[in-house]
Amino acid sequence: MSSLGAALTGNLPGVITVATQGTPGAEDPKIYIRGQSTWNNSDPLVLVDGIERPMSSVDIGSVENISVLKDASATAVFGVKGANGVILITTKRGKEGKADIRLTANSTMKLPSKLESKYDSYDALRVRDMAIENELGVSPSSWGKYVPFAELEKYRHPANQAEAERYPNVDWQDQIVKKFTMSYNANLNISGGNKFVKYFSSVDFLHEGDIIKKIDNNKSYKPGYGFDRINAGTNLDFTLTKSTTLTTNLSGSYGVKQDAWGQDSWEYRIWQSIYSNAPDIYYPRYDDGGWGYFPAEQVSTINSAATMGNNGVRKTTTTRINTDFTLRQDLGAILKGLAAKATLSFDNAFVTQGDL
Repeated sequence: MSSLGAALTGNLPGVITVATQGTPGAEDPKIYIRGQSTWNNSDPLVLVDGIERPMSSVDIGSVENISVLKDASATAVFGVKGANGVILITTKRGKEGKADIRLTANSTMKLPSKLESKYDSYDALRVRDMAIENELGVSPSSWGKYVPFAELEKYRHPANQAEAERYPNVDWQDQIVKKFTMSYNANLNISGGNKFVKYFSSVDFLHEGDIIKKIDNNKSYKPGYGFDRINAGTNLDFTLTKSTTLTTNLSGSYGVKQDAWGQDSWEYRIWQSIYSNAPDIYYPRYDDGGWGYFPAEQVSTINSAATMGNNGVRKTTTTRINTDFTLRQDLGAILKGLAAKATLSFDNAFVTQGDL
């Protein structure tokens, strides 16, 4: 799992995750704790080492444990923000002893979960011919749409490229979707310490591939989807005195997501061809370089290959820097169990977009 939200799926009672898309870099699911409790925002409060932060800012390799608070009595101390539940994420920290170095690498194969099956051009038109033959008695005019057998054969066995383009038999799923793709994740961390300072440092790299094919458009850019991210962080625990400790958390992430302009617009739905386009409607791209399209608005179709090949690409870069300082003073000399803690936190996030 590359997403903490996805890792929670099916593992905690009362926690529901809903994934609305699988685009690389946008795979974090919507999380509901005991259902949707408000009309507007139903997101739970997420605290990373006691600081409110997005869950996507933490890589899985740095997580020590996750707790979910669901009951009103448990979330009351967080006020209104805790009304939809609270997710507490604790990151790993160093322990006194020799340096412990760990390297973890994972690869994941992604497959389309389910794609509907379709007839090819020959079989679909043959079924239509049979329907026309059966209804001639009540609808003689339908004979004008009958496709002769000799012409049907051209869909299945075209004599040349020109005939293949004139009688298209396109597997749109094969044209747009890969059979599978790979994602890779590598994490290197080192931990240890002595009586004065304990440390945990990690570097995490993530590459998310996508099942949508890269379309050859003979242009200076290669359209497609993908996500690359690198996280780095250090947790330090200083024992200043027997009763005073200083904790610092320093972390940063840099991620680049590539997708297509207009991918969510109604007129540029890249999944349209995969599910809706008939195999005989037109060729994705003809031998002369032209893109297939329906000559009129008699039917709503989208050539997803043309959309991806000509709409350009959008790259979204997210840079995040987080810094925490926590000073804890044990006041047990005054009253057993009494302590005072002060936390200072700085969060900076920069999002930029560029296009080709």
